[in-house]
Amino acid sequence: MIHLPRTACLLLVAIVTLRSHVEAGEVIDSVAALVTAVRDGAEGATIEIGPGTFELESPLEPKAGMTLKGAGLERTILTHTA
Repeated sequence: MIHLPRTACLLLVAIVTLRSHVEAGEVIDSVAALVTAVRDGAEGATIEIGPGTFELESPLEPKAGMTLKGAGLERTILTHTA
C-alpha cells in the first residue's frame, strides 16, 4: 500500500475533479459522441446532451450515478432506430 501525505492526496483529488468538470462542460451533439461519453465516462459523471434527436442502435448503459442532462423537454430526444 502507498501512503501519500494529506496535501498530495488533496492535490490529486483536485486535479481529478477539475478534469471531470472540464469534460462535463462539453455538450454532446451526435450519437457517436453520446455513446462514447457514456462508455468512457466515470461513475457519477454528468453528460450534457445538446438539442436534437439521437437515434440509438442499442441501449445506453450508464454507469452508477451517471446523469444524462438534455437541453429541455422536447428539445433533446433519445429514441431507437427504426
